[in-house]
Amino acid sequence: MHDISEQTVTPRYSQAMLQLAERAGIALPEALRARMEGLQRVPIHWQDELWEALCEASGDPLVGLQLGLQIQVGHLDSLGMLLVTCDTLGEALEELMISDGGEFRLRRETDLVFVEYRPRFQVRQAERAEAAMGSLLNLTGWATGGRFQPAGIWLRHRPLAAPERYAELTGCP
Repeated sequence: MHDISEQTVTPRYSQAMLQLAERAGIALPEALRARMEGLQRVPIHWQDELWEALCEASGDPLVGLQLGLQIQVGHLDSLGMLLVTCDTLGEALEELMISDGGEFRLRRETDLVFVEYRPRFQVRQAERAEAAMGSLLNLTGWATGGRFQPAGIWLRHRPLAAPERYAELTGCP
């Protein structure tokens, strides 16, 4: 495990954040945007700055969830390529359990699969957890051709918006 100050993340995930901001008309500091261009890896403290800027400028408490729901396989770099090669939803979920930013746990009970995510980041932890769960919902739906249907979402943190808003965005309670 690396010291958190030395960690880096994929530039494609940062790019997904910048694209969301652009599509939603969210103005981010130009210096921050410019810093992200052409990098092989993004230092975690720059990613933290990007999260802060995106959350503050958006004015939407569910911007993290929205980001996750819009993540594409290509935004995940090599992990995205692994997902493309999976034959089953179970294999895809096992691949999605990989994360430097937190710990995923998978538990199966009869016809249900429970995925628990415990984030490690300190900056915008709730928003990042919601982004991770939104990504999981989005990508499992993609991997199954829309056959995956979530039964619900339970949050460890205090909801950032009304439960109805979550249901509206995710299609589940």
